[in-house]
Amino acid sequence: MSKGKIKPTFVDPATIDPEQVSILAGMNCSLAEIAAVVKTSESTLKRRFDLVIEQGRLNGKASLKRRMWQCAMGRKEKKTVLVKVKREIRHADGRIEKIETQEPVEFDAIIEPNAGMLQWLSKQMLGYSDKVETQNLNQQTGPIKHEWVITNPDSTTKLEDFYDDPPSQK
Repeated sequence: MSKGKIKPTFVDPATIDPEQVSILAGMNCSLAEIAAVVKTSESTLKRRFDLVIEQGRLNGKASLKRRMWQCAMGRKEKKTVLVKVKREIRHADGRIEKIETQEPVEFDAIIEPNAGMLQWLSKQMLGYSDKVETQNLNQQTGPIKHEWVITNPDSTTKLEDFYDDPPSQK
């Protein structure tokens, strides 16, 4: 039994599926991870699949942005569920047979917008930022007033302008 590194078994580069390489790149796998899955070296990947990897990474980013956008804005999705259906069958001889089956029912599900994702995207894409201003109205024992402000490079807008029910002020 020898001690040391195990040498990987490589496959013929011509047999590597470019679609699999693209999918793995779209999942943001590193070159080492892609090489391990398709059983080749990183240098072979760089040499033979550079454009496939680049396109896969771009597709993965676009797909992620699309899902984030849908999460932030809300959407309608087709859903299918199996429903138990009970039936009675009356035979000509008068007997009744009870049958229970499962049948698919399709409906439109409304996915509500996610305010957290909407805020995050506005900070990333529009340059918005959170700014909390605190004032002490009474130097002795008075309450502290908090004002939540969302700022962007173009204007200053109060949080109340974005929400029907803004965070409670303490």
